[in-house]
Amino acid sequence: MFWIVVAPAAVTAAEETEAIPSAEEILANPLDDSAYVDDVRCLAVGRYRQVDILNDRALVFRGRGDRAWINLLPRPCPGLRRDMVLAIETRGSRICSRDQFRGMPRIGPEAATGFCSLGTFRPVEADNLDAIRGALRARRANRTVTKTVRSTEEAEN
Repeated sequence: MFWIVVAPAAVTAAEETEAIPSAEEILANPLDDSAYVDDVRCLAVGRYRQVDILNDRALVFRGRGDRAWINLLPRPCPGLRRDMVLAIETRGSRICSRDQFRGMPRIGPEAATGFCSLGTFRPVEADNLDAIRGALRARRANRTVTKTVRSTEEAEN
């Protein structure tokens, strides 16, 4: 058994404070069918170079060139944050769905997450990642408006 430690790209202060909705909300704003290709159960370790943590349910594995895979975790990974480093447990030269990982803090006294499991890898066009992030931001903004309207209506009743 081996551990691979993968650090995400640097996170700016603005990105750190920006909450990203759940994986289900990503899928609630789907792209055209042509943006997605068949799911992949495993990735060779050499196929990706970095992992971006979108939230506690969604990861993006970035490969060379424009290759990218979204991994929707089967369950939320409590405590997983965008500024963490992933320590992925492997059993060879591939990472696969159901492999275990932990989110490790880059620095500081914060605790690592418990063990979490990977889901399947969904290849997407790298150009579509910005659209996915945009859909997440739009969904978050829409949810804020909906929550405000709902709380106002409840207060009036």
